Formats: sequence, structure tokens, C-alpha cells
Amino acid sequence: MVRRALWLGVLAAGACKGPAVVVEPLPTPPDPPTTGPTPVDCEPLTLRPDGRAVPPLGLVQLVPTGGSGDWQFTVVPPEAGEVDPSTWAFLASEVPGPATITVTDASCEGSASVGLEVLTPFSASPEAAAVAPGAVVTPTWTGGSGDVVCSMDVDSSGAGLSGCTYTAGSTPGQDVLRVTDPVMGTFHDVRIDVVDGLTFVVAGHEGVVIPMGSTTSGRWIARASSGSGVLDPIVLDGPFAVSGGGVEATGPGAGSVQLIDRHTGDTAVVPVRSVMAVSPLLARDGERSGQGVALPLGDVNGDGYPDAAVGFIEPGIDHHYGGSVAVHRGGPGGLNPVADQVFAGGGINWTLGRSVAVGDVDGDGLVDLLMGADRADSGATNNGIVEIHRGVQGAFFETDARVLIGEIPFGRFGTALAVCDFDGDGWNDLAVGAQEASDLATALPAEDQGAVQVFWGGPNGYSDRPDFEIFGRLQGPTGWEPAPFLGLGASLAAADFDGDGLCDLAAGAPDLGVDGELDGGSVFLYAGRDDGSILTRDPVRVLAGPPGEASQFGRRLSAGEVDGDGRADLLVAAWRAGAESQGAVYLYGGTAPLDAVDPIPTTAASWAATGADPFDFFGSDARLDDMDGNLRADVVVGAYRAQTNRSDQGKVYAFVDPPMSGVVVSSTGATFDVDGASAGDRLGQAVAGLGDMNLDGTGDFVALAGYSNAYGIEVGAPFFASGGDDGTTQLSLAGVPSGHQIGQALTRVDVDGDGDLDLVFGAPDAGVPTVGGNAGAVFAAAAQPDGSYGPPTLFLGGHPTHSGSDRFGHGLAVSDFDGDGFDDLVVVARTDSRLGFPGVEFNDAQGCGDALSLTGSLWVYRGSATGIDPTASFAWFGPLEYGNIERVAGGFDHDGDGFDDLVVGSTLWDDVGGFAVLRGRPYVGPGIDLFCDAPIVKGNERFDRLGVSLAPMGDLDGDGCDELAVGASGEEFGRDWNNQGSVRVFWGSGGAGCASEPLVSTLQLEVLNTRLGVGLASGDDVDGDGVNDLIAGGDEYRVYFAEHGAAWMVPGSWILQVPRQPWPDDRLPLDSETQRAELLPFQGLDRTYGLVGRDAAGRYGGSVGIVRVQGEPLVAIAAPLGGQGGVRRAGGIELHRWTDAGLETPAARLIVGEIPLEGRFGSVMSTFDDHILVGAPTSGVEGLTVGAVYPVAL
Repeated sequence: MVRRALWLGVLAAGACKGPAVVVEPLPTPPDPPTTGPTPVDCEPLTLRPDGRAVPPLGLVQLVPTGGSGDWQFTVVPPEAGEVDPSTWAFLASEVPGPATITVTDASCEGSASVGLEVLTPFSASPEAAAVAPGAVVTPTWTGGSGDVVCSMDVDSSGAGLSGCTYTAGSTPGQDVLRVTDPVMGTFHDVRIDVVDGLTFVVAGHEGVVIPMGSTTSGRWIARASSGSGVLDPIVLDGPFAVSGGGVEATGPGAGSVQLIDRHTGDTAVVPVRSVMAVSPLLARDGERSGQGVALPLGDVNGDGYPDAAVGFIEPGIDHHYGGSVAVHRGGPGGLNPVADQVFAGGGINWTLGRSVAVGDVDGDGLVDLLMGADRADSGATNNGIVEIHRGVQGAFFETDARVLIGEIPFGRFGTALAVCDFDGDGWNDLAVGAQEASDLATALPAEDQGAVQVFWGGPNGYSDRPDFEIFGRLQGPTGWEPAPFLGLGASLAAADFDGDGLCDLAAGAPDLGVDGELDGGSVFLYAGRDDGSILTRDPVRVLAGPPGEASQFGRRLSAGEVDGDGRADLLVAAWRAGAESQGAVYLYGGTAPLDAVDPIPTTAASWAATGADPFDFFGSDARLDDMDGNLRADVVVGAYRAQTNRSDQGKVYAFVDPPMSGVVVSSTGATFDVDGASAGDRLGQAVAGLGDMNLDGTGDFVALAGYSNAYGIEVGAPFFASGGDDGTTQLSLAGVPSGHQIGQALTRVDVDGDGDLDLVFGAPDAGVPTVGGNAGAVFAAAAQPDGSYGPPTLFLGGHPTHSGSDRFGHGLAVSDFDGDGFDDLVVVARTDSRLGFPGVEFNDAQGCGDALSLTGSLWVYRGSATGIDPTASFAWFGPLEYGNIERVAGGFDHDGDGFDDLVVGSTLWDDVGGFAVLRGRPYVGPGIDLFCDAPIVKGNERFDRLGVSLAPMGDLDGDGCDELAVGASGEEFGRDWNNQGSVRVFWGSGGAGCASEPLVSTLQLEVLNTRLGVGLASGDDVDGDGVNDLIAGGDEYRVYFAEHGAAWMVPGSWILQVPRQPWPDDRLPLDSETQRAELLPFQGLDRTYGLVGRDAAGRYGGSVGIVRVQGEPLVAIAAPLGGQGGVRRAGGIELHRWTDAGLETPAARLIVGEIPLEGRFGSVMSTFDDHILVGAPTSGVEGLTVGAVYPVAL
């Protein structure tokens, strides 16, 4: 129903524009009668106009006559509009259809009616068109009155117009055809570009491939080089159907589709093929995060029993790694095993449940539930959110939430939460940790200094923006100064530590270095204030971690009243304290005043406890909770790798009424403890005390066993743990298998020795039974006689050092590394760790140096006449701790010695990125040949991202040594070229006839934020001049500030002319020393060398390749989040032909993307003759973000 409040505005608008319909002038109303006439004295009632058409929200002036003038109006149906009784004007609603308006008189009998028609909105098509001279364009329209008039608003071409049929003139230019509905008073303009030589060619005219899963299909919405852009498809044959304005596959097979331009009549027939996803069903596995929150809630639902919540960032319920918070009601026997309420993260990698807190934040007397998702992307990357779910009387919490959004990109708002009244006004305030925030208001923000953002509580609730901010700072020569990598806000606890009646805040910074030791940690205390400032901005007390230890002091904080002195006490966990990570917790008694800013050592703690054994990680979680019902807090501690009789089973401990006398006790002195149920469970990753729920005389716990296999491979499980002899009761954990990264790497090699190339692909984030979550695996599917592949089976499930989180299968390559004439299979385990000494499987007993974490490893599986040996023959470990190995490529001989070499790269090496060439060699055996002799080349500046892409090029200069192209997508040559990126060509050297010293050429594009080099491909001759060419992508190349992406064909003959310079000692020339060559422009003097992506944020050029189709080279350009098939975020790949005019558009062939969206379809591709393997590592066609592979035959 239209409100009368709209009348004034609508009448005013109708005076100057709009669809008002006004009939004859309004008659003067008769004077109201002094006495009401009798019915026989009334003139008959009339009403006009009748049969009028009314636009939506249009006006019709009604003219009533007769009767006494005391007229009343009704509209049927009521939703059609309203009549204003003072002006007698009818205002139509937006609901189309017939309407009957009836007038009656309060003093007279009879009535009169008119019928009106509320029209549907008028719309016309097309929006625009591009045609050759003489082409015909016929617009269409819907809705409105049906009375349409066409005219030329702009005629630049000398166009002809017959009715509404437009014929382009002979002069190039832009015409505007106006389509008008005079009754509606509205028009639609069609912009028509007239261009000489324009022809109608459909993108993918030589073939379109549509991917499909078992229950889903991609969708192709065709586009053409000319015409109106409105193409109606007709399936001529094959397993396809028209749906959603496009074509979808209904099964495997091939067919053809006719496309008709609705407005120009142009037609085309396109061959279409479907391809089925290859995505094996894998078990659910965990992420090994080591994170979780357990929280006592008190009696939320009022049934007399305490309830509890468990936050866990890993579960994939609606989204992979979305995280969850589960609420369990309490009962006489403990917690309900099945969660009564589950909240799921709203996006991929949101990590909901990183933090959980309760408190009455709205003053209604009910506790509310707050939860952080610190890696949520809400308008920015990893800015984080906090959800506030209001309490419900007699139940738990509302499903809907008030959401607070972090303002700082990458700040991770929501890493910790604390609810307390800091200013003493009677309303709970909210403190939110943002562990990686930087103060962007300063000229030079300190990176990852961390922050606590405080929201003032009050009757109007929290504002959208924080009212007070504390950024990580340390004492310096001039006072408290911003400190990079402090990570303030990783943990929070709030209570009245000084007894002044105001809550104070403790904030942990476990990453802070102490006495030169990284990750030593500190805790900063800020005092509550009732002067309007909420909290002190500078710390009033600082607690320092154990000196010389990477203890992560402050990983967990908890506040409570232990000794009954009226001041809250603070418990601090340091799970890596001790020479061998025994772990420790420290209890600090409340004190007044809080005025000691010099760091207080752990020796000043009022009480402390330490882990009994090496690698117990005592303090993986720690809380102050009342375990015995005496209204004083006790110490509850998790030690997630402690064990009694099962390895890494984990334990939870309770220390009841700890003496605040400065004593230090061992975990063996706990009042009671509970063991994890199974080996490897790691009970105690999170823990909270609940008191004696089951009345067995001993307090009980809710605890998270983060590596339990109860729900899958190291998925984790929450438990109710009885402090008596009742053991543990498993609680529910929602979620499904997700995030296996199937298709992150793919290739073809003869696995079984039958002479045919089989499909091989990695699933690096898959769990492997007996190994662990994210261990990774490699699968193979045998080639079939018809060119298809059989079902995939596990081919390589590991290697001698295989363990959880290795991510084996992250990279694959094929190369004859040992020079025996058979292709070998190369597999990268991205986050494997280097052993300090090899096992008996290795030939080299000395190893490659000290043990290092997360170096990554590479394994070579030799080929022979019988196929690929499933036992590795060579191994190489990455050179840098936490450096990983992200890329691998092979099949080139860089030094001309007759052996194929390999190249690996990582953007993480020393934060600058780098690569290393691994020289091919004969196999020695027996066992695994471990080699270490691979000098590494690193970038010059932080975030150069050298090694982001690797492309063997073949022997460009014919000297017998192959060249190598390496991308550095973050490199900047001057401050004005932020993230311009570069490509370096490393010329082969060392062999007979090759250069005696290493030489490098540098290619650049002086366009900021292009990220040139993020995608590279070479090894084939695209332009037919006998020299291999290079394809380079820059997936953030901008068009009017939008990141469309771009790709270039860089002729090898041009690269041969680029200056070369030496780089001795494996050191690249500094930026100031580098001789750089600017890439050829998009539109060169003679041809087109570059193409720009159609869709903003589509990552066009993020992956590129060269594929030969029936002997002809085509350039493959992917946009993993683009819409090459007409559906944005679906991804896709274009295949372009090179002609005398350069890269030909539109694309000759097209591989459209997936539905569901955002599977990163095309982010990985591997090309072969007449064949492309397409990876979609986050595909959801066969499961929740599990990934998929598409073997596309061309």
C-alpha cells in the first residue's frame, strides 16, 4: 500500500517529470450542505475517466460529480494504489494489473466506478550495439502501454529508421536510437557504434568446453565481437540445455549450439563439449591449527545446570575453514553430547571461533554470546569481524547477529575478546584484539604492531567504530613508541586487578622478542578510567616472559579471584617455556596501584607451574575457573602433548586453591588431571573448568582434543572430561570434508609403462591415514583407449619423512632428471621439514645441515620401461626455515650437460622470494640420493616475490644451454612503480659453447600494481619465427583503478635483443644496477601484443600457457575469478591465435568456468599437444571446496 506521506513528493515530482497522467481540470468542490440532503434530493454519482492506463507510481486525477460532495473512495484490489480524499487523485502502486475505483457519498445512496490498468514498468533492449555500416538493429521492449515510438536522438552515421527498425549509415560513429513510450513518459536509449570492417564472431567460435560435476554444470553465456550482445542459444544436438540465459551441460559428450543475435539477426553455430570433473572423494581431515577456545557460560537457559561453548576455527560447515562455535547445555551427568546450537563461519578461511566471550552487553539481564572471526574478509582482506548474538530468555542465543567489522586490512580484528565495565558507568564495554593491525593514521605505520580496539557500552549499544584504540608500543628513548611485529591483542583478559571498582585490561603480545629471543612474549596491563577515557593509553604494568626463551608468554590470559583479597588475579600461559618446550603458567596476584612499567620477571609471579616432560606444551590453554564450588577461582591448564601411556594423548590439569606464595610446582603436583582418550588426540588444545557437574566429588572440564581422529583424520573433537574416574565423553563436531586442494598441481606421465600418458594430480591438503591432516597425496588416473581417463586412485601416499601438514603434492613436474631416457615424476611437499640427519632410506648419512622447520622438500620418482617407480630415488630439502617450496618446473637443460634440470621457487624465502636450479645427475643408489648442492638466488627487496612463477624457455640463442624465465610480481624499480613486477630471463651457461658466466635480462612494465610475472609460460614458438616465445601475465593490471589483469605475448626474437648483464655469486643486480627493457605495448607498431581482462578482479593473466591444437600454437590465458563464459567469479580460460595482426580476438576457443563459483578454475593449468589439464583447487562441484581437475581434450 502506498503511504499518504508520499503524496506531496509524488505530486511535486509529477509537476516537472515522471509518469503522471492528468485529465480535465479539477472542478470546484460544492459548499458542504448545512443539513444533509435526503437520498431523493441527490444527483446521481459519476466518476471519470474510465479505462485509462497508469504507469507505476503514476497519477490519475479523478473527477467525481453528483451527490452531496461528501465523497469516499475505495480501490480494489487495495494494493493497486490509493486515492487522496482531499485532491481526488489516484496514485498507482508498483503492482501491475487492473484496478477498480469506486466513489460513494456518505449522505447519498448509489455509487460510481471506473476501471484503470496499472502498467508494468517499461524496459527495452539492447543497451548498446556495435555493427558494420548497413547493419540492421531492431530493438524490443516489454511492459509499458504498448504504444512505442522510435526516433534518432543522435545520428552520426547517416542512419535510416523505418518504424523502430534501424539501419546503420555508411559513416563510422556513434548513433543513439531512442525508444519512447509516450503514455509512460519514459524512454530508453540504445547506443550504436558503427565501425568499418566489423564482423560477427563468437568468442570460442572454434569450440567451447563446459565443465560439469556429478550434479552441477558450468554455464556458457555467449559473447560476440559485434552485434547487440544479446545472443539467444538453441541447442542443435548433444547433452546440453538452455538454462539461466546460457547453455549448460546435462551429461558428458559433444554437440553444437546455434546462437542468434536477438536484435541484429546475426547467427553462428559453435561446437560444444562437456568435460567431467575428476575429484576423488576423500576423508575429512583437520588443519592442525593448535587453536581453540573452551568457555564456561554459566546457566544460560535457566535449567539449573552450567552450560559451555567450544570455539574451533577449523571445521568446514558451510565454508572450508570457516570455523564454528558450539553451545552445549549442561545436565545432571555433564554436557549434552550433541550441541544445542552451532554457529558457522560465513566464508572460506573466516576462522570463526578464534575468540569467544560472554556478557550482558545490552543491559537486558541476559548474557550474550560474542565470537570473533579474525580472518573474515568483510570489505577488505583479513580485516576480521565480531558477531554479537543476544541472549534468549529460557533458551540460548539468537541466530541473527549484530556484526562489528574491523577497519584495518590484514588487522585480524577478533583475535581476542574481553567484556567488562572499564569506566564504571554500569554498562559492559567490549575490548577486541586485532593482532596484526597497524596504526594507519601514522605517517609510517609499524607493521603488525597489533591493537586493542574498545567499544564503549551504553543504552544505545556499541557504535560501529571503536571509541578507543591502543596500538602496540614499547618504551623507547622518547617514551612509548610504535613497535613492529609486537602482535598486541593476541590474547585479552579483563577484571579489576587493582581493586578500585573499575575493570582493567591485560593484553598479550606472545610474539614479542625478550632478551633477543623471538616469541619470548610479554603482557601489558591498562587501567580502567572513569574520566571519559575508558582506559589508560600507555601500559601501567608490564609482565615479561622467561628470559632467553621463545616461550610465547601471553599466548593465553585468564582473570579470576584466587586468593579472596578483593583484587582479581591474572594467569598467563607460556606453552613453549623451558629448554624443550615443557611449558609453564604463571599466576600474578592483583595489586594496587598498577604503576610498574619496568618489565616484571616471571620470578615475581605469585605462583607458577611447569610441564613435567619435554614437549608437553603445558599451557596450550589455561584458565581460572572455580572447580570446587568455593567461589574462588582455581587453575585449569591444558598440555596438549603431555602423555601418561599414549603418545601425544594430551592432558588437562586442575590445581585447586593454589597457594599465592611464590612457589613453583610441577604439573605432576596437580590436584587432579584427565588424559586424552587416544594416542595423538592432543587433549588440552583448549580447556575450561565447569565445577563438579556430575557430582562425583571432583571438578569437570570441557576440553578440545585438536588432533583426535574421532571425526576424521586429525579433525579434532571436543570432550566432556570428568575429573573423577569417569574419563571423557565425546561431544559433537559439525562439519564435512573440505579444502583438499585437489588440482593444485597436475601433469601427465606414463605411470604404468604402457606408452600412454596418464593423468597425475596432487591433493596437497588431503589427510592421509596414519600420517595426518594436510599430509598430502598424489593420485593417478590411467589413460583409456578412447582418450579419456579411468577412475583416479592413490598413487603416491608419502615418502620416508612424510608427516601431517607436509602438503605433499603441492607441486608436480616431469623431467628426465637422471638422464636415462625415461621421464621421471617430481613431487614437491610444500611445508615438509628438513631432518637434522637422514634415515636409513637415504644414502647420505651426513644430511644437509641442521633440522629446519617448514623448508619444503622435493622428491624424484624415476621412470623406466615399466612406468614410474613409486619409491623415491632423489630428495632435496628447501634451504630456509619457514621458506616452503611453492613452485617447481623441469624439462630443460640449463647448463648443457645432457641432464634435465629442475627449478624450484618460493616467494617466502627471506620475505624476498627466490629460486634454485637443481642440476640433473645420474642415480647412484641404492636408496634415496639426498643432494644439497643447489645454490639459491634471492630477490633484492622485501616482497619482491621472486620465484612466483617459473618458465623453462628452451634454447633461445642456440648455444646448447636452455634459458629460464622467473617472475617477481612484487618487484619495484623506483618508488613510483608500486608492485609493477618484473620478469627475468636467466641465460643458460656453463656448457660447451654456452656463456662462461651467468647472464640475466630484465623485462618490466612501468605501470604500477600490474604484478607482471605472476604467470609465465614458454617453451614453444608462437609467432613461427623459429625462436620460442614467452607469455607473461600481470593479474592486477588496472583499468580506471579496477584490477582487470592483462597478458602479453613477448617474442623470443625481441628477447634476444634485450641487454644481458652478469650476476656473479648468485646475486641479482641491485635495482639501481639493473638494465631493464620495457615490454612491447599492447598495441605495438605492427600488431597486438597484449590483452586486457574483461572483468574487474578476475585475475586475468594469473595463469598462462601455450598449447598446440592440431599443430597450431594457441596462447592460453586464464582468469581464475573472471567470467570468460559470461558468469563472473566462475573462472575460465581463453585460447587465442597469433596472426599477422598479433593476438586475435575474440578467442578462438573457450573453456568456461564452474558453478559453484570461486573454485579458482584455471589458476593451475598444464598444457600438452591437443590437451589442457585445468585445476580448480577450491572447486565445490564435488564437495565443500575440495578442488577438482578437468582433463580437456581440444
